[in-house]
Amino acid sequence: MATFTLKDIIQSSAYDQGRLRDIRTLDTIVVHSSATPAHMVDIGAATLHKWHLQRAGFSAIGYHFVVQRGGLTTPQAGRPLTRVGAHTKGSNRRSIGICMVGGTTPAGDPQDNFTQAQYDTLAHLIELLRAEHGPLALAGHRDMPKAATSCPSFDVALWASSLVTIAEPELSNVGTRNALSRERKTNGELQNEITRLNKCLDAVGLLIARAGNISTS
Repeated sequence: MATFTLKDIIQSSAYDQGRLRDIRTLDTIVVHSSATPAHMVDIGAATLHKWHLQRAGFSAIGYHFVVQRGGLTTPQAGRPLTRVGAHTKGSNRRSIGICMVGGTTPAGDPQDNFTQAQYDTLAHLIELLRAEHGPLALAGHRDMPKAATSCPSFDVALWASSLVTIAEPELSNVGTRNALSRERKTNGELQNEITRLNKCLDAVGLLIARAGNISTS
């Protein structure tokens, strides 16, 4: 069972790249795989950072967290959450990218070859992120709009539905989560407008009262 906290995940300044963002806008966790076979157990954030730098347009590792193999139960940090990731085209600005090391056969075909320790770590990480940032939606890379991929090689929604600690069916759909977020934002804006109008009415009432005092003096 994973028992780490978010403070246990050491952040490297080498990955502090990308556009800054307001973490209050985060609404989705996207799960990825490294697209590597099971026998490659020594892959971590440093390796993925190196691979991503070899791609055009990458300034650092694109993921925010990496769940390793080899019995390591505390994930590694990639980009800080304050930086926009580079992991899901068209959906990076408000999402958190988590990479599970593994996901393919030696021939490169999709394969759910993740260990139970990795799944336990992923579940605990999602639980911590939701506790810190609210009821984030959860999806696999292949479930996202514009994604033509088999990544992360397993059904994230089906896996999550079997776990009481993180299963939230009403929030498992990204579209539903975004709709709820927009609704909360709209309600908040309405309340702010009502407060502003009440202040204006109070000011008008005060002016009328003062005008009445002047005319009768």
